[in-house]
Amino acid sequence: MRWPKYWSFSFSISPSNEHPGLISFRMDWLDLFAVQGTLKSLLQHHSSKASILRHSAFFTFQLSHPYVTTGKTIALTRRTFVGKGMSLLFNMLSRLVITFLPRSQRLLISWLQSTQQWPQDWKRSVFIPIPKKGDAKECSNYRTIALISHASKVMLKILQARLQQYVNRELPDVQASFRKGRGTTDQIANIRWIMEKAREFQKNIYFCFIDYAKAFDCVDHNKLWKILKEMGIPDHLTCLLRNLYAGQEATVRTGHGTTDWFQIGKGVRRGCILSPCLFNVYAEYIMRNAGLEEAQAGIKIAGRNINNLRYADDTTLMAESEEELKSLLMKVKEETEKIGLKLNIQKTKIMASGPITSWEIDGETVETVSDFIFGLQNTIINPKMAL
Repeated sequence: MRWPKYWSFSFSISPSNEHPGLISFRMDWLDLFAVQGTLKSLLQHHSSKASILRHSAFFTFQLSHPYVTTGKTIALTRRTFVGKGMSLLFNMLSRLVITFLPRSQRLLISWLQSTQQWPQDWKRSVFIPIPKKGDAKECSNYRTIALISHASKVMLKILQARLQQYVNRELPDVQASFRKGRGTTDQIANIRWIMEKAREFQKNIYFCFIDYAKAFDCVDHNKLWKILKEMGIPDHLTCLLRNLYAGQEATVRTGHGTTDWFQIGKGVRRGCILSPCLFNVYAEYIMRNAGLEEAQAGIKIAGRNINNLRYADDTTLMAESEEELKSLLMKVKEETEKIGLKLNIQKTKIMASGPITSWEIDGETVETVSDFIFGLQNTIINPKMAL
């Protein structure tokens, strides 16, 4: 569904309650959009095709049995942050329009849920590379942000709300990424508290801060769908996700123009609110298969054995001896490679309060450090120091 068809469908349905004193619907709004250049061919697509859709048996059924309420649609749209999408349509404009056209937006979302087919525009992303540091001629020295269609974000929020309730049941307490009431500061506090208790009871403690190489970009789609099924995610949600990822396209925008559209066959979508949730499931599969929950290695706290703390792809392993820590790391490495990810040994660090030897993995030496930057701030100064 292209933008002209999307808006012509929206404006072909009259609102249930007119708002006195506001700009009238249909032609006034169409003229406004035409002046702004947002929807150049809107008028020629107006009314005919949308009227057919509006009076079809499918939409008559949807009015009686809606999947999504109008109030829910409005609430989700208003919570969408202000910014630009790949269509250069300001999100504030979308929020304004949804106030006037909630019924049509709800019908569009219900249609998508029923057919499970996404408009091709909603599958497209615009990548904008931003230099980080180092040689600007190296692509690896750029951070990429992605712009996606604002119209798709309402549906993505609905899908996220339904998906998250199933994912939360599967995730353990040690995972704090993108979960309500949890965050990086909680994991930092946990690590520092564990360090303090180890010092209080005069025990050595060993940490391994794991870094994955391009973790979000290396997720295998087929393995992801299999993992979602094993985690008990309903088939209709998985099917929606599969269709969203099937045939997705992207272009790279620079100061010299944009590239041709190209297919994406790997990784979770950049700029999509579903990506952290999906990666959490992917990472949980690694830890389950590595058997960390059943492993004896770890830190004993109040009768519970804790050997890892996680925030998305940032994983911290911990144990009371060097041998136990290395055993945990090798288990995680083995399971990581089975599903297409790889450890970045150069950025993986070890920190210990006791004696430790040099480690080599795949011919690379794992660096031992006395402090570690966690959560964009130097919070762990030294495992031998108190809070």
